[in-house]
Amino acid sequence: MANPEQQDVLATPSVLECPICNEQYGTEYDTTPRVLRCGHTYCTKCLAQLVSIHAGKRYGVKCAFCSSLHELSRPDPKLIPVNHAVLEIIKISDSKRVDTKVVGPQCEYKGLHCEEGATWVCFDCNPTKNNTLFCSMCIKTEHNRGFEPVTRHRRMLMTEVNNPHAAYCLYHPRILATLYSIKFQQFACSECESSRPEFADMRDQFEPINDAVQTLRSQAKRMVKYSQGILAKLNVALGSISANNAELGPTVEQTKNQIQQKFSEIREIIQERQMTLMKHVQAEVCAGERERESVLVTVCVCEYACGW
Repeated sequence: MANPEQQDVLATPSVLECPICNEQYGTEYDTTPRVLRCGHTYCTKCLAQLVSIHAGKRYGVKCAFCSSLHELSRPDPKLIPVNHAVLEIIKISDSKRVDTKVVGPQCEYKGLHCEEGATWVCFDCNPTKNNTLFCSMCIKTEHNRGFEPVTRHRRMLMTEVNNPHAAYCLYHPRILATLYSIKFQQFACSECESSRPEFADMRDQFEPINDAVQTLRSQAKRMVKYSQGILAKLNVALGSISANNAELGPTVEQTKNQIQQKFSEIREIIQERQMTLMKHVQAEVCAGERERESVLVTVCVCEYACGW
């Protein structure tokens, strides 16, 4: 049976966390615990930030607590020894955990401090699948490790995955939106009120997403009802026009026939008048020729009688 002091050490979270960044130690490069000569332990990532030039000649790490100097031959935190004692404590603490059967989806990442029960889903991890499930501890250690492509992954609580109204804030892409403005057509989250100074003047235009959804649904119903009324009126007008066309059809054809008949009559009258005029002209020409011939005969007789 473990003594109470050992149980307290195993249960103390600070033993397993870097005192600078408060991230839990692990076997990955950034989270590996390394111990200085003064006995203080930090993660590799924080030690890399503490490396500086000492006396203008050699590199060194100055302890953040006691200010003692740990000299290095080059600016590489891997030269600082690993704290295997902390890693052993982590191993023991993991083995002491009660292995309870988890009901429901399990974490697929299974990191050092995996909680087994999945509560998060990432839509960008493991592209061979549609998504990857994470417990609350693994999603923290995997996605909050400062690697920019990973921090941009789209992730969501599993309870929100099937929520049709779930959406991310435009200004805080990693936080689910809780408010929506119909006027501005924007989502907002809890961080907007504290981090966006201009949000104070816009706050009255935002409402909880579910309330906004109900408002939009009511507006949509009114628009549909109004559109249906307009459509009914258009159908009535179209029916009236069709009926009028049906009545006007025979009348239009009759009018066309009458016009064609009148033009035919006018054409016959014109042709008849043309023939009359042509005959009259021909008669006048013939009369003129006969008169000319008579004059010539008279002239000839006179010439003969007078002996001209």
